[in-house]
Amino acid sequence: MAYGTVTVTDTATLIRPANCDRRELRIVNFSDVNVVYLGQDASVTTANGFPLYQNQNMLHTKDNGMWLGAVYGICSAAATADVRYWETEGT
Repeated sequence: MAYGTVTVTDTATLIRPANCDRRELRIVNFSDVNVVYLGQDASVTTANGFPLYQNQNMLHTKDNGMWLGAVYGICSAAATADVRYWETEGT
């Protein structure tokens, strides 16, 4: 199990590395004003990323097509966001 916080900026920021043993991953955008755009690598942008809005969370589990690769986030220019994650491992 791992949990923590990451400050996502206007440069692609690694939120969680790839993990082939991942069983569940929850990501929460604790920002009150900034959208975080998620992607699978450092090429994520605000134009191609999946939006995670203010105070919204995303949950991936083994039962719903778990993504085992890395997760990156990015905010719009000059913005930052407090992102929290909780990851569990196992079979």
